[in-house]
Amino acid sequence: MSEKGGNIGQKLAGNIPVVGVLRDIRGLAAEHDARDVVIALSNNQQSELVQVVKSCELFIETIKVVPSLGSVFAYGVQVDELGDFLALSVPRNLVKPWNALLKKGFEFGLSLALLLLLAPLFLIIVVILKADSRGPIFFSQKRLGLRRRPFKIFKFRSMHSNHEARLKAHFRTHPEAEKEWETYRKLRGYDPRVSRVGKWLRKWSLDELPQLVNVLKGDMSLVGPRPYLSEELDGIGLVPDIIFQVKPGLTGLWQVRGRNILSFEERLAIDEFYIRNWSFWLDVIILFQTLKALVRREGAF
Repeated sequence: MSEKGGNIGQKLAGNIPVVGVLRDIRGLAAEHDARDVVIALSNNQQSELVQVVKSCELFIETIKVVPSLGSVFAYGVQVDELGDFLALSVPRNLVKPWNALLKKGFEFGLSLALLLLLAPLFLIIVVILKADSRGPIFFSQKRLGLRRRPFKIFKFRSMHSNHEARLKAHFRTHPEAEKEWETYRKLRGYDPRVSRVGKWLRKWSLDELPQLVNVLKGDMSLVGPRPYLSEELDGIGLVPDIIFQVKPGLTGLWQVRGRNILSFEERLAIDEFYIRNWSFWLDVIILFQTLKALVRREGAF
């Protein structure tokens, strides 16, 4: 329906027809045997909201109101009261200082314990890497951290030293691989850059273990958004700034909800959901689900 009669007969987005005007809603509901009404008014029609609701509630079973605040409603908005007024509370749980402090203390202690526990495994990986191929043991790369500040992320090296040349050569003969790279920033099949030991490390996500040092340094969290590359942000439009108000994580909700099979845009949406709806127990659940995903090798390649 429209505010005035000039749009009757036209179709809106989603191929929804305009069948009448707001003042005729009662008659139109009877004509179409409507039982439920969803009210989604434009900004310049919000003043009519109360009038429309009152005119519907005498003959309609369910009335739902869609506020015109955009996609923020996908991220756990809660209904609240502000005196005599209805209010909508937009969550930003992880941005709150006390929540961030609780998370930091818990993760520092756990990361230190894990480093001490996994020290023998680190030594074994170092020996195998040295025996397999030439090059450094560790790989470092600049990523975007808190407030978009760059930092160096640490991993066990899983690629050949000439990995960039290998990738470009592969794209020249396999254009479908280049398209896949543009979508996922990963190659889900054969990756010419990865060494033999690197495939094994990635299969079990062991190449990520040195990031425990990043957690102890304060650059990362155990659980958080994905640590993005600066070039990954080019050409994707407006990136939610809230993602860069917290530290990136070694693992995260994106890891246990699909990991590498997710598109880049899906990862961003999941990261924003995590930050807005963070809780201590959500982190605990993600850590346990990460262990489960590693054992099953879900989304790892």
